[in-house]
Amino acid sequence: MISDRLLLERIRELKKAATPASLTDAELLEELSSARAKLRVYREASGEPVAWMFHRAQLPRGTWWPWKLSFKQPPEHKGGFRIESIPLYASSQAVPEYPETLPCPVHLVPGLRLGKGCKTETLLIALQRRAEYYAGLDAMTPEERAKHYANIEAFKAMLPQPAPVAPEDLRRSFEAVARLNNEMYRWTSCMSYNGSYVGEPEGLLKRNIREIERILDRCKSDKGE
Repeated sequence: MISDRLLLERIRELKKAATPASLTDAELLEELSSARAKLRVYREASGEPVAWMFHRAQLPRGTWWPWKLSFKQPPEHKGGFRIESIPLYASSQAVPEYPETLPCPVHLVPGLRLGKGCKTETLLIALQRRAEYYAGLDAMTPEERAKHYANIEAFKAMLPQPAPVAPEDLRRSFEAVARLNNEMYRWTSCMSYNGSYVGEPEGLLKRNIREIERILDRCKSDKGE
């Protein structure tokens, strides 16, 4: 079985065996060339880099050495040098046509909001499903479409509806809470200084507790709790 590791090991063995006297050996050079060709074909088929261009930088002085070619991925650091490498591919690599995350909030009318930083894939899936939905509607007959919308309305009717809030009742409720807050502030201020406040906060709470409960109930129903 051909693999990247086995081919690299074979090339390394051939290089070690290639003494100056044997460099002219046609069989050795042919086998080395064949191993490199197989490595290239393997990497092309797997989409991996076929080679790397690299050069070294001497850290204290920060000077770069000339570029070199390697069939093995160079390390980032070696022997006190920082190594910069560039992978080389046999064919051009596909570049994503869209960013991985949304750079800004997106509002798809009606009713779908995606915040900044959400995966772009989520937006693409939503657009695809919406297109499929409208394509299905277009393929319906008028009778089927009418039945479809009737089923939607029937489902909406099954959902719990929040009780409507009368503006006048709501205004009176807020006024009652505002009066209660004012009286409580006066009571705590007087008790802190000279205790001259006439009345007790307990009576204020009893008189306005219904208004407070109504506001809390409406807030809960609006949130669906």
